[in-house]
Amino acid sequence: MTPSISILIAAHGDEPHLVNSVQSALNQDYPDFTVILTHTLPVPPAITALADQRLKIIPVPPTSTPYQAAVKAAPGEYVYCLSAGDHFYQPTSLTEVSAAAQTAHADLLVAKVIRLENNVLYFPQHKQPQPRLLTTNNFALLARFSVAVRTLSGNLIQRALLTEVLATTAPNTNEQILVYRLVQQAQHPVESSHLAVVWRERSDHQLPALDWEALPPLSPLKQLLPPAAQRIATPPVPERISLALGIDQGVEAHLAPLLYSITQTNTAPVDVYVVATQLSVATQAQFAWFNERFANLRVVHTPLPAADYDMIRQLADFGHHGPLSVYYRVFLPQLLPHLDRVIYLDADTLVTGDLTALWHSDLHGNLLGCVRDDGSGVTPPPEDPTDWWAYKVLGPAGKDYFNSGMLVFDLYQWRKYNLGVYFYEFLRDTVNLYLLEDQDALNFFCQGAVTYLSPAVNCVTKSLQRNPRTLLDTTILHFLGPQKPWKMTFNQPRVQWPAIAHYRHVARAWAQAYQPELPVISILLDAALDEDYLIEQLESLLCQSYGHLEVIIVTAAPAPAPDSPLAQLLALNEPLHLVCQAGPTTAHRWQTGLAAAHGEFIFLLGPHDRLTEPTVIVQLAALQRKYAADIVTGYRLTYLPARQVLRGTANSGRVQELSQLTLPQLLPVGIGEYQWTPGHLIRRTAFKHLNWTAPLIPQLLVQAPKKIHWEQNIWFHRKLSDH
Repeated sequence: MTPSISILIAAHGDEPHLVNSVQSALNQDYPDFTVILTHTLPVPPAITALADQRLKIIPVPPTSTPYQAAVKAAPGEYVYCLSAGDHFYQPTSLTEVSAAAQTAHADLLVAKVIRLENNVLYFPQHKQPQPRLLTTNNFALLARFSVAVRTLSGNLIQRALLTEVLATTAPNTNEQILVYRLVQQAQHPVESSHLAVVWRERSDHQLPALDWEALPPLSPLKQLLPPAAQRIATPPVPERISLALGIDQGVEAHLAPLLYSITQTNTAPVDVYVVATQLSVATQAQFAWFNERFANLRVVHTPLPAADYDMIRQLADFGHHGPLSVYYRVFLPQLLPHLDRVIYLDADTLVTGDLTALWHSDLHGNLLGCVRDDGSGVTPPPEDPTDWWAYKVLGPAGKDYFNSGMLVFDLYQWRKYNLGVYFYEFLRDTVNLYLLEDQDALNFFCQGAVTYLSPAVNCVTKSLQRNPRTLLDTTILHFLGPQKPWKMTFNQPRVQWPAIAHYRHVARAWAQAYQPELPVISILLDAALDEDYLIEQLESLLCQSYGHLEVIIVTAAPAPAPDSPLAQLLALNEPLHLVCQAGPTTAHRWQTGLAAAHGEFIFLLGPHDRLTEPTVIVQLAALQRKYAADIVTGYRLTYLPARQVLRGTANSGRVQELSQLTLPQLLPVGIGEYQWTPGHLIRRTAFKHLNWTAPLIPQLLVQAPKKIHWEQNIWFHRKLSDH
């Protein structure tokens, strides 16, 4: 069944393109519609000449508004609003919008608006494939981004609903408020991605700007939570500190440095609740090690119940596309019913100071303790702070937008006022409108109910460029963004190097304490100090997750200037050791480096070489242990900078033992790895009695009897010539 529809065009009568508006309405292929044109001035003769029985032209009485007059005269079950001067996108528009409304059982359907300016059509971005339910939760947020909810033009409305709202609304009420009241009173209001109306922009007919003053609250919190002075006081903060982490498999392998940093900076007892759906055997073993070794640390795996996980998983149906684990913190009040307070940390943080003061922060009855986010963490950071996303969403309140990587949760207040249920409902209704996922959700829902703490307790490392501070002046470092200290991150600003170096120092200290039996591996790097490529080479080594690693930099050059990047790296990173004027040839320099090295195994690199991944040395060492190998070899990639070409072979991951092959048989293996001296993990004993003036690799292959070849790209060679 197709309901009858009245197309309402509220006009003065002298608008440009009014004839085009009416004609586009009459051209619709919908089977049952009328066009109601209201006017306060005489309409152009071209309209009266249309003489179409589906067109009703009525004047607006002095006691009525144009829409009130139009609705009163409209015979349709539904009305479709069209601004004077605008027109339908195509003859099938009304049919498509009506079908969408019937499919969604909508009594209010808000469609997208196409903008026409200087004969160019500008189409809105489609963010949802299916109609989205409009609610009082998402209207205020949606109004910031979508002009469709600020105007009646393009809306299909049940006539009885529009009549009811217009009857209780002042005549001069703007259309943004009208749409909100329609959403409040509708049984099933939806926003559709259909493109039906073309808004013809002109000087006197601009798309409606956002009316900040007329916006409803972003969330229902003010109705749910009494003023701070009237809230029931939270019980006293206990001495034992409670932390919570929400993790998935993407960050599980990087928890240990954070846990170890807690043990090195805090004497008070700390419980760490790790919220995860499942944990690997390796991670469980690490947790057991921490619990056995440190009396003041207790790590507790806190599984997310299946029902809670299903609720979070359903957010994907409403538009969430990122990791689900970012929303685990939503369930902390019920996951930790025995706690009244908890410090939540993202996994990309590191504790650098005593947490006691943070733990005892006075939240003044608010839901969260947090640190303001000024946008420094985005790439590139906004030059004008008001260009930051927070201001676009919150307006003047954007200055109070906070970062969610460290939060002090007052779980007692959340449970006392049963806020978790309402927060999840808010998430479901608004999740597809977020840019920064859980951070947006918490900011929008908790606005006005948070206490702001010192930036030192959530020091975003990217903000150090704008607001420099020493590590001694921090409690928690937050490595926000895609460039993590456990990754290979080139071109990081020098102001961030101390923070990155400190993280890696802690990670190495943990690895050495956790597996003290592993052998030391020495990387001997023959370097040219005057090349920028050296920083890239060193980054590929410093990010290695193998804890028992030293890097001997050998060079023919004299010592670098004290203010040079290399000098700073040497001062910050204890695995780096520089040996200057080490010899006239690469072989001589490697020989000098070998004399300074302590490793049981040696890995050689030349002036144009670097490793490919942060886990290369860990994996080579694991293969060496598994096969008791004397030499472990991987694939080489060759990069031609002049042509920006990377050459290599496909990784199979296959491991071969080649101990039985003779030297001539080894030379063609793979892509010729056994013809090059770099790129092999070699037992130190193979370097005895070498003739350093002769080719090294044949001698090393003879003195390393157990040979393992791993078909995996492990190192780059930058070839300056194409030949």
